[in-house]
Parts: sequence; structure tokens; C-alpha cells
Amino acid sequence: MPIPVAVRTTPPPELPPFKFANRFDQPLFGDWRDELSLKGYTVVKGAIPREKALEYRERAFQWLESFPLGFDRNDVKTWKNASLPVHMKGGMFHGYGFAHEEFVWDIRCETGVIDAFAKVWGTDELITSFDGGSIMLPKRTDVFDDGKWEHMEKGFYCCQGIVNLNENGPEDGGLMVLEGSSKVVEEYFDIHGRQSYTTWGPFDWR
Repeated sequence: MPIPVAVRTTPPPELPPFKFANRFDQPLFGDWRDELSLKGYTVVKGAIPREKALEYRERAFQWLESFPLGFDRNDVKTWKNASLPVHMKGGMFHGYGFAHEEFVWDIRCETGVIDAFAKVWGTDELITSFDGGSIMLPKRTDVFDDGKWEHMEKGFYCCQGIVNLNENGPEDGGLMVLEGSSKVVEEYFDIHGRQSYTTWGPFDWR
């Protein structure tokens, strides 16, 4: 007798135009949201006070050091894959329940973070995704450089944010955005179609 096999299905994707697609068509807010409207990105400075940001950075290092792999933040010889939990692209962590670590939730619940997203959506009734986080160690020699990782986010279906806990300057690595590309999302789908899509897979995990 055949054994029934459960088949996992996913709902069809919702592709542009989205319900909130026109929320930022015009820069009419008088604050940082105008830059978000014009450029497709913005920086909300001071969302977390510097002292709190450094405290969260300390907790992130403590998380790394909690694994019995030999990582020591003060010993650069341990800044390598053999001493670190499994990650991708030199320091992006998605496993081990990282997204639900207490310090990660504390960051999400910071007043300045919540207030920024409340301004974006015009409501304080918010939900959050459970992505991951990055702990990037400088001058590593064991990270394979597979080039840039160009990809498109979700259009104005959700608004993705990165909370930066470190001092950063123009010579430091980090997020790169293509300014103004948000204005051509719908045009992109008009040209390339709205029916075909793929899910995350090994190609994205490299």
C-alpha cells in the first residue's frame, strides 16, 4: 500500500503593483521620509543611542563566543570559518535561532526603531519578519569573494531596515544600494513578467 506523502506548497507570490506602492510617490512628509521617497533608501540617524548600540554589539560578540569553536574577539587568529558558526558571505547568520536571540528582539523593540517604521506605514500596529543578522570581522583572509550580490527587495510591499551597531565610514564595507532603482520596479516587472519567480536556494546561500 502506498504511503501518503505530504506535499508542501507555498502561496502564489504577490507581485507589483502592491497595495502601498504609491505611498512614497511624492516627497510630502517634511522629514527623512522624503529622502526615502526620492532615493528609495534613507538613513535614520540615532534610532538607537550610541551607548545602547555598543551594548548590543557586545552581546553579539558574546553570542559568537558562546559556541565551543574557539572564537575570541581579541585574537584575530580565530577570526576564521573554523572558529565561527556556519554563516554566509563573510558574516551573515540565519541559523541557530539567531533571529530570535534576546538581544536581536531587544533591538527590534527599541523605541527609535519602532517609531521609524510607524512613520513609514502611518500606524504603530506593526509586524516584523525574522531574517538574521551580520557580524562582519575585518581583514579576514578565508572569505571567498564571489562578487557583488545584486538582488531586488520586495518593492513597497514591506520596508526592510538594517540597524547598524558600529562606527562606519566611507572606507568600510557594508550595504550598497542602487539609488533611484525603486522608481523602476513596476517597469522591471512590465518588461520581465510577473508570473515567474524562484525561491531562495543554495545559490543565494553562497
